Amino acid sequence: MTPQISYHIGLSLGTRSTSTGLCILEQQGRDYQSEKRALYNIRHLERFAAATAYPAIIARITELIKKEPLSRFPYGTALILESTGVGSHVVDLFRQAKLVKKINSVILTGGFEVVRQAQGAFAIPKRELVSMVDALLQSNRLKVAPQLPLTPALTQELQQFDLKKNERTAEATTMLWREGAEDDLVFAVALACWFAGQPLAELYSF
Repeated sequence: MTPQISYHIGLSLGTRSTSTGLCILEQQGRDYQSEKRALYNIRHLERFAAATAYPAIIARITELIKKEPLSRFPYGTALILESTGVGSHVVDLFRQAKLVKKINSVILTGGFEVVRQAQGAFAIPKRELVSMVDALLQSNRLKVAPQLPLTPALTQELQQFDLKKNERTAEATTMLWREGAEDDLVFAVALACWFAGQPLAELYSF
């Protein structure tokens, strides 16, 4: 049986001083619908310079949605938007643009569990996102197309974004949001992967 194909856009929004990262992730199959584990392929990576106007980012995403492969899945593409440093008013701009049918807002935290906030946004621990990407790479379930221009940049980010071990608790900890010079691509990939691994009932129960 051919695995179900779906696409997810991870977008880690930057500010006037930080860049914005975008990832288009192809998902083959779903963990909870098959005995085989889902596979993930990064099909597109893009970086917007710091201070890029949000309407310009919206216009670019609109352009990408009209192209292959997203144009074949107009109702099956989800946008996962991380807005930790920009605020809910920016999220509203993307919702008003109606880029895709499914838009999920995410805020990164230093906590220990995922929390669905009253306004519908997901508060997700940074350590969970980074640990998940690391696990997918180690199990060869996440692939990056080598021909993408930003593949070397993503690889470098991943290498610099090693999980740190707390000597007392032996728990994985990560850097603060955007503590690294450019962490936007890592977070864009992580957002898309996180969404892809969640049961849809949990994502759309509100």
